Amino acid sequence: MKPLYILLFLSSLLLQRNDLVYEKDNQRVEVVIDNGSEKLVYGKRSVLTFFLKNVNPGSLHIIGLGLRPLPEHYPNKVRLEITPDAKSNYEKDELKMIISLPAKGKRRVHTFYIPITRE
Repeated sequence: MKPLYILLFLSSLLLQRNDLVYEKDNQRVEVVIDNGSEKLVYGKRSVLTFFLKNVNPGSLHIIGLGLRPLPEHYPNKVRLEITPDAKSNYEKDELKMIISLPAKGKRRVHTFYIPITRE
């Protein structure tokens, strides 16, 4: 019986998804941080790139404290910059980003949470 539990545990680890990926039907949004990490650092500038599949960048809405759009235009990605300020009110030391995208005549909403650390 123990080998079965071990196998199920290992399978669940392999099936875990990245918290910075949203995928539903044929639409996909993946957030990549330029420092290669899955964390932001207080006081340090980072660039967030949203890679899009079957999502028009012009119809994607992104909301988050301190996010600023970069003046670049790409057909399948959106780039934003952020320098988290320790004086801002980030809940639980994390950036909460809400995205909204069109799907089947309605809008889908998803929330990403990115941890913020001190160096």
